[in-house]
Parts: sequence; structure tokens; C-alpha cells
Amino acid sequence: MQFNRTKLAMLATLTALALPSLALAQHGHDDGHVDMLVGGDSAGVGSLLIDYPFGERPVVRVSDSGAPEGLFTAVDPGFDRAEDEIDEGVYELPSGTEISLEVVALDETIQLTMDNGVDPLVILDDPGDDAVIGQISDGECDLEAVEGVCDVGGTGLCTVGKVGDSCDDDEECDQGQCVAGDIGANCDEDYECSTLSPDIHNHPEFQLLLLAEPDEFAEGDVLFKVTNTDGAGYDESDIYKLTLSNGHLPHAEFEDAADDKEKKDRAKCLSTIGKEVRKLTADHYKRLTQCMDAAVAAEELGGKEDKVDQRCSLNSSDKGVVGRLEDKTTKAIAKIDKKCGPLSASSEPFTARQINNHLGMAVCRTQELVGGLYNGSLGMLEEHFSGECDEGVTDLCIGGINNGMACTDDEDCSAEEDLEEAMPCLKMSQAGE
Repeated sequence: MQFNRTKLAMLATLTALALPSLALAQHGHDDGHVDMLVGGDSAGVGSLLIDYPFGERPVVRVSDSGAPEGLFTAVDPGFDRAEDEIDEGVYELPSGTEISLEVVALDETIQLTMDNGVDPLVILDDPGDDAVIGQISDGECDLEAVEGVCDVGGTGLCTVGKVGDSCDDDEECDQGQCVAGDIGANCDEDYECSTLSPDIHNHPEFQLLLLAEPDEFAEGDVLFKVTNTDGAGYDESDIYKLTLSNGHLPHAEFEDAADDKEKKDRAKCLSTIGKEVRKLTADHYKRLTQCMDAAVAAEELGGKEDKVDQRCSLNSSDKGVVGRLEDKTTKAIAKIDKKCGPLSASSEPFTARQINNHLGMAVCRTQELVGGLYNGSLGMLEEHFSGECDEGVTDLCIGGINNGMACTDDEDCSAEEDLEEAMPCLKMSQAGE
């Protein structure tokens, strides 16, 4: 199992990262997603802000696009205008105010693209890259302008309002109409009434690039701000952060199941995944802490070095922590395949890659927990498994996991890269090392 969690190279230099926990009125849509709403912090010209629950550490769940392989994408959340929430310190911006997105920092595996429908598509993959999102809308939709009528006992279609649409009650037939902007036009959302182009309601595409290793679990961060680029005088917003992850499984749909048996099968699938994740993480936590106990004993108490070799072996063919993890992961996937499968590139409710990525996330979180408990453990293991270069004599590594390998200095005999490959998330809670 492989997983990748890179850290932001620029994060240490940032001093204005803002993660406000605003309990604000967010703009939800029929498909359940919530947009990031752009407003101001005062009734007059002030600073821009985004109404979105950044304080809840939101995760953007990216999914495998399939073209090219290893490109994981998401288009939610998007951007839209904020309405007045004066008690919460949020003020609607004047219509026509142009808003741009600027990247402050991002992990090496992440990029964004912005296509506002007017300007050429922009790729945002470096700090300082920016793109116009759009203008604050001048439209307003009255969702109940025309009260609908549904022929419930007959055709099951709307006869007034959204004429011809299928329905179960009159409310589903209500037809919205624009009362500002494109007045009189039918609508379901305010942005549909806008006469401005591009309108603020736009969705960047969030991209996680794993073209070399598409089956690995990965996540990363993007830090960004919004700016006013038409000279209206609003100051830039604080810096916000979103985390992209391919480890979160999509929602298992039950409504579209063919029958009750299929619903039960999907429930059994979810239950099996939960059971196998519990078993996998429990075993990995046990084996990894046993490895750390042996390393501490050898370093601090004069314990046996061979016990570290045995419990902490980085060789997947051994029965140490790495070999045990690979064995347990293979067995977990086999059991999930039996209840949810057969797993494939297009299986439902989950694909083989989604299951693999999800298990990778579970293992990564376990390693972070162990790393937080055994602070300094990575350094102990690196010292134990590193060798020395017999420089100028044999030019070979003496001792350590790279024993006998050609070298030019001691760095070539270090176990640092081997440890990061075998236990990449162990370092996440020891970032200061």
C-alpha cells in the first residue's frame, strides 16, 4: 500500500493564515454542495471575506477522473455571492464588483483550473497565480413566483408552473422567476438571473495529480485569498485553506438500488469496509507501537538491537511492521471484494481504487497517531537503519538497511528515504524533526 502526504513548503513563511469558524448562512444547492460565498466585512468599502466553514477543516473529496489516469478532480465547492448577514459581520457586495482568486501556496501534487466562461482557461499551479472568478450578480430569483399544480392522481406531471415535469406534490411544480437582472425569466437560482458576464457563480476545478502512482492515498493543501480586481476599492481577504483528499469514499446511494436485496447488499458492503478498517488499523497500531517500544528500549535502556530489526523491519517479505501491513491490507481487500465486489475500475458502490485509497488513509492516520505518541521515533529508526560509507576504501555502505550499496558519502547510506517510503505518515506528527 502506498500513500503520499506532502507538506506545504511555504507554510512556515505564512503569518496571516485565517481559519474563521463562521456559523453563517451558506448557499446550498439541490445536489447538496455548499458554495463559498464572497462578501465584505462592512457596509462600505472594507475587506473581502468568504462565508464558508473553514474552521471545520473542510475536505474537498476528489475522485478519479479516469483521463489521464491518476488525475483526481472535484468542482465543488464553487463561489457565489454572499447576502447580508449583519449579525455575523457579513455584508453583500455591490453588483458588478469583480472578484479574483489568488493562490498563496499549494502542495506539489495540487493545481487548480479556472474557466469562468469568458476568459481563457487559467491553470493555477504556483504561488501568486490568479484568475478572475466573476462579477457579483445583479440577479434575484423569486422561487415561488408561480404556484405550481401537480396532477398527483393522474399523470404525475406539473400542469401549472414547471409544466411537464414529473412531480409528487404541488410544491415541486413551483416556478421561480427573475425579479432583478433578467426580469421575468424562469429561474431556480439567483445567478441564473444575472445579466453580468462572467458571473461570480463559478466553480474552479480542484486537481490532485498522481500520474505516476494513481493507486496511492494522497492529500494536500491549497491556501488562497480573494481580491477585488476592478478598482472598487475592497481590500483582499484573509488567507483560507482547503484540503484535497482522495481517501474519502463517495456516498453509497440507496435510492437508486434496484430492489431491497440490492439495498441490503450495499449496507453489508459498508459494514464490511468498516469492520476491515477497524481490524487493519488496530493491528497496524499494535505492530507499530511494538516497533517503537523496541526502538526506545534499544536507544535508551540498552535493549536488544535485533528486536528492532525484527519488529521494525522495512522489508515487506519479513514479518515486521511493513510486511505485516501489506499482508493485512491484502486480506482486507479480499474480504471487501467478497462483499462489495467484484471490485474493478467501474464497480459500484465503490471502485477498487477508491477502496485502496480509503484503506491508505486509514493507515496514514494510524501512523500519525503513533508518531504523535512516540515523539522522536523517526530519528531513532533512522539512526538504527542507517549505515556508514567506507569512503575511499571500498566505497560501499557498511551496516544498515543499505549495507553493501555503492556510496560516495554517509548520506548515501542513510535510511531516511527508506523510512519515508515505508512509513510516510509517521513524520506528519513530527514535522519539526
